Amino acid sequence: MDSWCSLKLRDDRGSILVGGLMLVLVMTILGFGLFNLTVVESRLVIDRQARTQACYASEAGLNRLWQDMGNGDGTNDFAQVNLLTNPTDVYTTAGFNTNNGPYTYTVTKLESLAGPPPRLRAQATGTSPPTVTSSTGVQCVIAAFFSRVVGFQNALFGSASVTISGGPSLIDSYIGNPPVLGNNGDVRSNGGITINSGTVNGDATAGGTVTGGGTVTGTITNSATPALSLNPNPVPTCSPFSGSGGITPAGSFTYTDGDLKVTAGNTVTLANGTYCFKSVTLVGNSLLKVNGPVVVYLTDQADLSGGAVINTTNCAANLQILSSGTGAIKVSGGTQTFLTIYAPSAQVDVVGGGDLSGAIVGNSVKVTGGSNIHFDEALSNGTVTCGVGNPPINLAGGTVAFKRDSWTLVQN
Repeated sequence: MDSWCSLKLRDDRGSILVGGLMLVLVMTILGFGLFNLTVVESRLVIDRQARTQACYASEAGLNRLWQDMGNGDGTNDFAQVNLLTNPTDVYTTAGFNTNNGPYTYTVTKLESLAGPPPRLRAQATGTSPPTVTSSTGVQCVIAAFFSRVVGFQNALFGSASVTISGGPSLIDSYIGNPPVLGNNGDVRSNGGITINSGTVNGDATAGGTVTGGGTVTGTITNSATPALSLNPNPVPTCSPFSGSGGITPAGSFTYTDGDLKVTAGNTVTLANGTYCFKSVTLVGNSLLKVNGPVVVYLTDQADLSGGAVINTTNCAANLQILSSGTGAIKVSGGTQTFLTIYAPSAQVDVVGGGDLSGAIVGNSVKVTGGSNIHFDEALSNGTVTCGVGNPPINLAGGTVAFKRDSWTLVQN
């Protein structure tokens, strides 16, 4: 007969076995739970990665549209896209391949918006390859606004070339009046840029190459594409010439058949308005002064280096010089030389070592003698307001910039 102690021992061994089995069951359940959690988490990670990549595909589509609208090759240029019916697909299931499979995007022009500047809204839908959570892939939709702005995007732009030599020139930028100095004194050419001396406090971007021993504090870019486009509206060959009305005082200048010449030692003031001259010449330390918004159209040439240009408003947009001809434009700087020069078919020379504030566009641009150029960054917007309470001034010249004003994540 078993004793009480032996029976108790058997009961204890039985309870230990049951407890062990229960523990194994609990651990098994926990293991399965953790395994399933890991699988779910892994699938979520894969899904998030796919959605992120789909957004990259959307951005690639919008960036392609951005570049196409600005390269001027006649296909999907801004004006063409802006005239499409709302809505219209510009690219359909385009994209790129990766190790994970093909990522595609469809870019749709949604609507045109009234300007100025002219604007449009586009939307890109990026799609990933099939994932463990979606047999057709996941999508990301991004909408963006684009605008075409004609203004001055650089301190100096020469379609054929830009040359800086002959002294310690400084090219920089400013905002506002009084000016706040900046580092965006960019120089650009669709041809070559030569910086033999001085400092470009900004970027130098060339369709050819950037050469010389001068200093560039920003980024140097060679073989830049696409080429920067000029204002699509040519400078009008103004006619007839303005005559001497609005030019004062009498006796301080000569005017014959569109040729304005300020005689030695005199100061001539142009009243607010628009003028059409064949040429303008300053001699013998004479001065040409403006006190408000003035636009000067030229059909030939201008030599302003024999004196100085004075813009008492200290706002470059208030003195716009635009040339439809091929005659050279020569200018020297001074303490109140605030202006813009737009001469797409002419050479523009800045000489004399003074300061010029504003911006210059020419076929070729040369800065010599240690002249300093201070780029007014407000000129890049296409319209400028000079002083509180004054109406905005539309810039008649410049280069074309295509801006992506903003973008919004619509679906991810």
